[in-house]
Amino acid sequence: MTKKIPLDWYFSEEMCSIEKNLLFSMPQYRGHISMVPRKDDYRALSLTGNTELLIHNENGIEILSNLCRHRQAIMLTGQGNQKSIVCPAHCWRYNTQGQLVNAPYFKENPNLPLKKISHTSWNGLLFSSHEDVASHIDSIYLNERMDFSSYAFHASETQTCDYNWKTFIETYLEIYHVKLIHPGLRQYIDCDYISWEFGALYSSQMVRPHASWQTKSGSDIHQQWQDLLVELQQGKELAFGAEWMMYYPNTMIEHYPHALVVSIVSPESPDRCFNHIDFYHPKELIESNHPYCKAFQDAYLETATEDDVICKKMDQGRKACKGDAAAETGPFQSPLEDGIAHFHQYWIKAVENSLNRGPYILPRDSCSHDGGISLGIAV
Repeated sequence: MTKKIPLDWYFSEEMCSIEKNLLFSMPQYRGHISMVPRKDDYRALSLTGNTELLIHNENGIEILSNLCRHRQAIMLTGQGNQKSIVCPAHCWRYNTQGQLVNAPYFKENPNLPLKKISHTSWNGLLFSSHEDVASHIDSIYLNERMDFSSYAFHASETQTCDYNWKTFIETYLEIYHVKLIHPGLRQYIDCDYISWEFGALYSSQMVRPHASWQTKSGSDIHQQWQDLLVELQQGKELAFGAEWMMYYPNTMIEHYPHALVVSIVSPESPDRCFNHIDFYHPKELIESNHPYCKAFQDAYLETATEDDVICKKMDQGRKACKGDAAAETGPFQSPLEDGIAHFHQYWIKAVENSLNRGPYILPRDSCSHDGGISLGIAV
């Protein structure tokens, strides 16, 4: 039978720490090549709390620390174009490659360059890692269909979610609930036609557009978006309704007609996480200030708000079960919940392999019932 993550581990401080240290050492999404297209362009990355910069210098696009090496002040915010990076606290000045060029009142400049963060790219997206993301996504289909190099950044949003990050991921990965609680989305996509693809470090799902998507919508907000989509299509059929990809542990890549959404969910504590969302669209739509961009984002956020309600309800119920050794989670519905089953297997294997000591058993005092829970016995 399929192993499942024990309920107590959604609320364990120790497990949250283990996840941060082990799982989140995987490549992490940092942006898109369109964010810094010209030499000396920079963008402070709000998804890191502005502690990192995307910058376009003589070497191309790099990721630098945005913390001054003197007293760790954050230096740049927002985006712009300039030939140096100056600390607002004591005016230490760095060039765009991160080398310290002036430290006022020091006889000699300390040898303290800004830290460079290794990075890699995949289809226009940038990740902080020395690993090759493309080698993780060993799918001809995904590499061809999800080429976003011609897209450009448009807007971002960060949401605070008062529940465990795994609950967020589980809701994202299943389509079971779409017909039941998403009136707008369920009239755009056809949940009866879904195809999955699974790799060691990712899963993806593609759904068809609903047969009546051009004439019927389930909400006013989705109607505004779908009307503009009909206009953009100019009578052409949609090749797909939506393509959703999960790159483990926490990067979600969503492809819709004329739109890309990349989001990452990051745990703060066992019962709080942050979801940072970046919206991208074809450059010509952004340059023409086409209303499609805003209409799509409004429809997307309407669905996200509905998902938030589900996550909160599940969190409330799971907290009520916390400490109950007999508490069980129900079966996975296939194919609608195949993504959750795959995520649970990834999570279990990753934690066991990272700790390098077989099934991990929480210390007795970190579980509220008697004894620990082994990964290997949760079914």
